[in-house]
Amino acid sequence: MNKLNITGNYVFPQATLIQVANLMVENMYRDEQEFLKIGLTAEQFEEVKKLKEEFEAIPSDFRLKALVDESSVAVKELKKQLVQLIDELLLPIEFAYGKNSAAFNECGFASSKLKSSNATIVQTATDLYARLTTSGNYSEAILPKISIETLKLLKDSFSAEIVNYNALKTSKRNVTGLRLSKANELYKQVSRIAYFGKRLWMSKNIAYYNSYVLDNFAKTAKTKIEEVA
Repeated sequence: MNKLNITGNYVFPQATLIQVANLMVENMYRDEQEFLKIGLTAEQFEEVKKLKEEFEAIPSDFRLKALVDESSVAVKELKKQLVQLIDELLLPIEFAYGKNSAAFNECGFASSKLKSSNATIVQTATDLYARLTTSGNYSEAILPKISIETLKLLKDSFSAEIVNYNALKTSKRNVTGLRLSKANELYKQVSRIAYFGKRLWMSKNIAYYNSYVLDNFAKTAKTKIEEVA
């Protein structure tokens, strides 16, 4: 069952909220004549039904979450590989020119802390590749050509995956926000119908009254949420 994190005002997982809304729509049409007596019109019934359908039509964010997680893993792995390759390429330069030389210091990380910054890693890899492929640079260092080409490939893949990750995060945030907003709107309408439905049948029909009691659904939803927490 698809679920939304309970971060808004409504209290149901999304699938349960849809089930409750379906029940309220059924109840409304069943009790239409009673509702009409207090001024709740057929147009208002349709409004609740339309809101439910709009909520159902918003795509789930769970597939997007899986893609975000997958991309995050890819970013971390490419980052690890790229930093490792940069260090491997810097080692022959350090050996040939010395750790304090301009040749070494102009193409590496100023400090190990910078290895955690994606932007710095990309820029360092870009600068290093440019210097390594410029004729005359580091002629005294033994630098495998395949490692230099791999540097560019890894840098390009890392940059592309960062863009992909950020786009997926933005998309997920937008979908989640839209679903939550619509869910809260739907829950507000469902709660209103349930309230007046209970008032209608409070002293007339206990079975009909119970069909409007949302607490029963809330308890079921809470149990299911706790099971996956």
